[in-house]
Amino acid sequence: MPKQTDESSQPVNETAQAAPELGRVQMHSTDWRVSLLIAAIVVGIFVPVMGSYGMYDPWETHYTEVARQFMERDDWLDTHWHNGTGPEGYSERRFWSKPVGSFWLSGLSLKVLGFQDKITLRGARASGSNHDPGEYITTGSVEWAVRLPFFLCAFFGIFAIYLMVTRLFGRRAGFFTGVVLATAPMYFMIGRQAMTDMPYVGLMSGGLAFFVLGIFGHREELTRRKQLKIGRWTLDWPHSKAYYGFLAAFTLVMALQLRAVIDGLSRVPLPFKVGGATVSAGVVMIIYIAFSLLFIWMSRKTRTRNEVYLYIFYMAVAMAGWSKGLIAALQPGLLILVYILASREWRLLLDAALGRGILLALTVFAPWFHGMLLRYGRSWWNELFGTEQLRRLTVGEQKQAKGTWDYYIQQLGYGLFPWVAFLPAALIRVAKIGPRKERSPEDRARLFIAFWFTGVMLLFTLTVTKYHHYILPAIPPAAILIGIYLDDLLKKKAGAVGPALLVAVVTLTVVGIDMVKQPAHWVWMYTYLYNGNWARGVPEGTPILIYTLIFGALMLAIIGPKLRKYAIWGLVATSILVGGYVLNWHQVKCAPHWSQKYVLKTYYKLRKGPEEELIAWQFNWRGETWHTAAQVVVSKSLDNKKIKKWLKERVGKKFYFVTERSRFSSLRHMMPTAKSKKTLKIVDDSNVHYVLAEAQI
Repeated sequence: MPKQTDESSQPVNETAQAAPELGRVQMHSTDWRVSLLIAAIVVGIFVPVMGSYGMYDPWETHYTEVARQFMERDDWLDTHWHNGTGPEGYSERRFWSKPVGSFWLSGLSLKVLGFQDKITLRGARASGSNHDPGEYITTGSVEWAVRLPFFLCAFFGIFAIYLMVTRLFGRRAGFFTGVVLATAPMYFMIGRQAMTDMPYVGLMSGGLAFFVLGIFGHREELTRRKQLKIGRWTLDWPHSKAYYGFLAAFTLVMALQLRAVIDGLSRVPLPFKVGGATVSAGVVMIIYIAFSLLFIWMSRKTRTRNEVYLYIFYMAVAMAGWSKGLIAALQPGLLILVYILASREWRLLLDAALGRGILLALTVFAPWFHGMLLRYGRSWWNELFGTEQLRRLTVGEQKQAKGTWDYYIQQLGYGLFPWVAFLPAALIRVAKIGPRKERSPEDRARLFIAFWFTGVMLLFTLTVTKYHHYILPAIPPAAILIGIYLDDLLKKKAGAVGPALLVAVVTLTVVGIDMVKQPAHWVWMYTYLYNGNWARGVPEGTPILIYTLIFGALMLAIIGPKLRKYAIWGLVATSILVGGYVLNWHQVKCAPHWSQKYVLKTYYKLRKGPEEELIAWQFNWRGETWHTAAQVVVSKSLDNKKIKKWLKERVGKKFYFVTERSRFSSLRHMMPTAKSKKTLKIVDDSNVHYVLAEAQI
């Protein structure tokens, strides 16, 4: 631990002297054994079978296919997508509805771990093995590599929040918070899914945790190293592992990003020539190299570890913006601004290292967006920011993705089950914080976290497009409030325990009944459709009922002062066991019905060779593209004209078909020859949603 110093001894600039210093929390030390235990719990819950089940449709497979195309096309700038081959294989050519962050994560992981040659046609040809990448994808274990970076984002969020709560509120509060977040169903389920949401929420939440630590924690001065003397001037900089570690991470992030963007722009000419020669648009990225060097130069003035925490905040939030765009990059700033306006703590603006921070955030966030704008112009800009981001906020995307004001209260109950039972009491505890002049530094930090939670809830409640998992950003601050409240219970600082626990039991009962009646709520947290058909294929709700009853009994035991300690630790142990059970049994059990890997593995096993092609008929679930390395024949249209013509040109050949179960009877009517109608039959009936069939044309 660095030496604690009195705030009055800290050097302050002239601007900072314009506002009175706010009280700061005298920070607690961390214990490496507790930190190691938290890490072990998270790894034990998330990792054991992370890659042992197929990727869920449509998000995991869709996003990972975009990442595979980076390697297939040797272009890490363009988010390219096409469905496959055949009549409608190239009806889509790009995927511009999401920024690049999650695609870079899975693509880089696949490349670094040696999967590039195995899962791409380009790699197969280059290696001389001439294998079928689709067959490898359906039989190999690429899921480990795909999901690993998403787990690391989840881990960063948990560990940063654990660290923040430990240092501001104590080791036990930090441990409780880490466990609550790690065992919140929505967080741990999305935490190992290859979706855009965990790179957004894990990085943003972890970044906000470092912001809270840097702003509300006691100032920790860094030692400095004087190295170079030029006349009267001496060049010095912070001599700290934290500072050097941050600079190393920043340099790596910028080097990887700029390499990808510059390579992608190498064949894009600028609209002018220099000396008669065409100039590549990649030279524009010199701007960001200059910005990077400028930030490093400015950062030599760093005096406290708190500033390093703030640098981590700015970089993490900028990287979160790679996955969700402006909603991720601007959301923390909006939350901070709302807190400042409500609390009138304007000093925060002076303490937040705004100049260096904004430069850092823009330097990290902007290059890819700038590169795509140079390459594709307004058409890309309008689709990503106009159609996909602004439209989702204000107009809505689909009928199923809309709801009333209470929609996310319900989803929060499922996503934070069963810990959500303590959330009302935790919020009431914050509401009892006194007026501004009476607040302790810990009160201010707790109040900020409450604003973080309520701000996110309000933002997404007002958003027109509503998917279940959109409320994920509210889970981390809710977990923090609950973790601190559990510690208050043991410190006897929680106020009236009886009424609070009565509310908790009622909350647990209401949410638990819903979960038992419809176990698909857990699967719907990270999948696409929420109708009755997509409730099929999940285990029954008996384990959820048992979990609810055990948790309820332990909550009632908290009322007794002598049993309180054992009851709370019992809740912690139970949640860890159940979290491991859900991820390592329940999620795996559901996978054969939400992933095409198992059905398409049958296709590769039965076919005699690549000449017996797979046709995705009236089917657009994305997994058929990923699991065949984009070699599936695509027929999306309902009129069947294109596919009938295509099949008639191939009479005498054998084909396989993947389609939704409800459409199979119509598939027989579509068959273009009498022989194909007669020979059409299902060859894999294991999935409750999809079927695999074969026919001789």
